[in-house]
Amino acid sequence: FDSCSETVVKVKIVLSDMQKGLNDEDKARINMDVLRYIVYEAAEECNEDWVAHNEPSEFLDESVVAIYKDGHAPEEALEELNRVELTEDMIGEQRAMQEQQRKKASEENRNIEAVHKKALEEDADQHGVEALNTNKRDRRTASDFQSEPNKRTKQ
Repeated sequence: FDSCSETVVKVKIVLSDMQKGLNDEDKARINMDVLRYIVYEAAEECNEDWVAHNEPSEFLDESVVAIYKDGHAPEEALEELNRVELTEDMIGEQRAMQEQQRKKASEENRNIEAVHKKALEEDADQHGVEALNTNKRDRRTASDFQSEPNKRTKQ
């Protein structure tokens, strides 16, 4: 294909043909996505400049993958190829931005908490104010605690 004058090679994939003679377990593992992936990878392995593009098909169990030489691929094939690459790049950028925003937000929260804590400490020092009821203890006896559910049911 590389040395001939043809600019496109079309590979027809028929799922039922590929599954002939296989047992049920192997048939379940083979689907159109796997077969398309194999064709795409084979084309890229032969020449990285070639562009593989899945053409629309009438049937779900049939597919035609067109492999174009460099510079001969139609716009729709190039757009699809670029869209996939851009999507992966954009996802990576979004994750980096989200991580950066998360770090910034957590740092701001820590700073706000530190300012509040410092303000409370300064206010307490100036006015002799102390936080109350921070170390509460249950002072009921065991008998008070056991009799409490009985009082709730009687009411």
